Amino acid sequence: MESQIAPIGRLLFIHLLTVELGETVELDCYNPRTPDFDVNKTDESRKQIVWEHRALQQADIISFWFPEETLCAITLFELGAWLNSDKPITVATHENYARRFDVEVQSKLVRPGIPLGNSLHSLVLHTTAAIKKLHDEKI
Repeated sequence: MESQIAPIGRLLFIHLLTVELGETVELDCYNPRTPDFDVNKTDESRKQIVWEHRALQQADIISFWFPEETLCAITLFELGAWLNSDKPITVATHENYARRFDVEVQSKLVRPGIPLGNSLHSLVLHTTAAIKKLHDEKI
């Protein structure tokens, strides 16, 4: 599957992120959303899972967003896996996300200093700070 350079989740996230960053860094975002994806097609699902796994491995920073509309079971699984890595991670949930307390407690058990945002905008701010820190460390 070809690499997609697109916003994570919603166009709003990448728009707000680029506004916050300005032209300070070059940024590629991997978006796991694909048009017309049919989870019932095993071959298609396998390709998608492999692509997402590789994209998460290649990413310098991983941002996790949990909206109120769904539990995001796979995203919860991925968060748990990546919390146990050294990779910079940013996390936010909608304030009404059903498993917000779980995300908060589990995240702090593994990474006590990780901030948990309560809006898409807070995710943008935490991700911007993580990108700037990583960028500063590289120069």
